[in-house]
Formats: sequence, structure tokens, C-alpha cells
Amino acid sequence: MIGYKDYLDWIKKKYGDEFLTEISAKRLPDKESSRIVQIMQEKCPYRILEIGRFKGFSLGLFKYFSPIGWLVSIDPVLHIEAVQIASNFDEVILLTGTTDDIQQIDLTHKFDFVLIDGDHTYDSAKKDWENVKNYLNTGACVFFDNLRHPEGCGRVYDEIDIGVKERVSAEAGIIWM
Repeated sequence: MIGYKDYLDWIKKKYGDEFLTEISAKRLPDKESSRIVQIMQEKCPYRILEIGRFKGFSLGLFKYFSPIGWLVSIDPVLHIEAVQIASNFDEVILLTGTTDDIQQIDLTHKFDFVLIDGDHTYDSAKKDWENVKNYLNTGACVFFDNLRHPEGCGRVYDEIDIGVKERVSAEAGIIWM
């Protein structure tokens, strides 16, 4: 079975070490990335929403391990590296904006996996959650990153009282719907 290291090797082979270093600057830590890989392989989510794309490291990770279906990636800034990563895959929608702009896409189908890794303030994380919680399939996985911000993402995660919570690390947590 392919794993997280295979994804890193693919990026190095396709774009080189410098590119990997560039897009990895703010990537999820290895433990969190490995848990995402495990979820992608076990659950095969068909519809994925990424909130907070930066330069595309997680975007590539999602599509590398779950190539079927579609991925919506939203971030206030569109970095060229994210465009380069996205160009390797079908069914990727890159939105420039915030979750307030999510109505730009057809939401007749709900999401199976959501990564909330945008602005780590309480208000932004809360808004992200509020904007997506009604667009989740039964059994969906919502992955929160940067829980170490106790007055930001961490507080939002702690306040959510639906679903089953799984703490991945001090940094990340999951809510299974």
C-alpha cells in the first residue's frame, strides 16, 4: 500500500526538492498528514473541502490518495504552487476567498471530508464551521488543525457538541459526523 512517504517522493520527482521545501513551509505535521492518508485510504471520500490551502501541500495529499471524486480548495490567496499541484488532478476547484464564498459552487452534494485549517482565530474558525456544518454527509470527517490556539480553533473544536471526537495530537482533532 502506498503511504505518506510516497507522496513526498512523488512531489520531489515531479518538481524537485526546492518545490517540496517551498510548499511544505506550513504543511501539516507528519502525524496529522499520516492520519489523513489513513482516512483517505480507508474511507475513500468522494467530495472533499479544504479550507486553507496555502501553497497546495494538503490539496495534493488529498488528491494523491483519493483521486476519484472532487475537491474544493478555498483560500484568500491563490499561490502558483497550488495551481501547479492542482493541474495534476481532475475535479479540483480552486476558490479564492473564504467559506463565505462557498455558495459559488454547486452544493447539491455534501462533503465526505473537510479540513478546517484557515485563519486560526476563534471568529474565523467558528465561521468556517458554521458555513460547512450543514453540508456534511452522514459519516463525514471534519479535521481541525491548529488546536493549540486555545482561543481560536481549539476553542471552536471544544465547543462543538455533535458527532464523535477523535484527538489526533495536541495539534489536531477530528469530528466524525
